Amino acid sequence: MTGVLRAYELLGAGDARAALREANRADSLQVDRHARSFVGSIAGLRAMCLAATGESLAAEREARLALDLWPASAPARLALAQVWIDRGDTARAEASLEEVLALYPQHEGARHWLDQHWDFHRNLRCLIFATGKSYCTTVSSGHFL
Repeated sequence: MTGVLRAYELLGAGDARAALREANRADSLQVDRHARSFVGSIAGLRAMCLAATGESLAAEREARLALDLWPASAPARLALAQVWIDRGDTARAEASLEEVLALYPQHEGARHWLDQHWDFHRNLRCLIFATGKSYCTTVSSGHFL
């Protein structure tokens, strides 16, 4: 569990690649592969990391794995929202965010994304955590995951 928390810290600090390494390490230490919600939560975290690095195909694949393992995965849906945004499919992105809110009505990050105007041309990346906290930093990419 410490590795997962560290991965979220790294992701929040803007180091998605280091966060991905930490998430992979946490997954490798998980002996019980039948702990579907935990293994699925790590897959959702990996999906967020991959989406933050712009690896949309890998992020989508990992997010779908996460949802298969743990259908209530907010991180997987947030990663998919970023993938759809990157592909210019705002309708699917909004649907993913609405799914998060259907599962977690108090999720501030998903609510923020839906309430804001979809201005993709500014350089803002918001890292949304399953805890509902949003940390934003200005970066040079067009992502806001």
